[in-house]
Amino acid sequence: MTPSAVSAKTHFVIVDAVGVTKTMKTDSRPLERKKSTSLKDLLAAVTFGAQDEDLYVSLASRLARLNRQISEDKRAIFAEKANGKTVNQTVKDLLNAYNPDIIDLKASEIKLRQPEVSDADAKKKAQEILIDIARSTFSGELNEYIENVRRVHEQIIDTVNLDTLKRAEWDKDAVLRADELISDFKAYMEANRDEITALRIFYNQPYLRREVTFTMINEVLEKLKLEKPHLAPLRVWQAYEQLEKVNGNSPKKELTALVSLIRRITEIDPVLTHTT
Repeated sequence: MTPSAVSAKTHFVIVDAVGVTKTMKTDSRPLERKKSTSLKDLLAAVTFGAQDEDLYVSLASRLARLNRQISEDKRAIFAEKANGKTVNQTVKDLLNAYNPDIIDLKASEIKLRQPEVSDADAKKKAQEILIDIARSTFSGELNEYIENVRRVHEQIIDTVNLDTLKRAEWDKDAVLRADELISDFKAYMEANRDEITALRIFYNQPYLRREVTFTMINEVLEKLKLEKPHLAPLRVWQAYEQLEKVNGNSPKKELTALVSLIRRITEIDPVLTHTT
């Protein structure tokens, strides 16, 4: 330490530069290279075996951005549909497919097992393996889930075509729209009554209602958000408030509202009731 350093210097850093000259160091790769290509098209291209670095890197960028926006529950569903692979691991695999250092490392492993293979062939084989690892994560079911999640979180801000208020008055059709919203909600629940465990119990197996868990109800909510976001439970609750007497104040939590709504449409409760 410098003799004059009495209080200004509080710590030091050791830099280990061993091996720094073994590979070429460049700026970080720009991740978004296919801005005009939709996420759906990127997913399809990678799934069906395209071998274009820009596609893999751009898809990694989109998934990394989406991962920052979604909840832990949605990340868990992603992992379930990706055979246990997380979003972060999926992004890593996509980037590794064209990462020179990872390709060299994989090629070295191949050379250890097969010394007779040339360096060029080892690298080619290594990249093929890495591409296959990245590509094999995706399936029709996972791709559809990713697209649905993207639509829920996508926000488009139009700063060019600004709206202008032409008229302000009481909405005469509010009651009619409330009735249509409730009808759509009932129809959706009916259509999925045999596919979702919680709905099957409420509709067909009343003796098992005590066994309905938070996870079961959350499954209904997540499916509703992905497929019919306009049928949000709190919105349907407000529609009921316009059409009939409701017991209790509007709930603040979507899951609470959803349970009450299911009980109402399955006629367990004669009127919509806020249950705790």
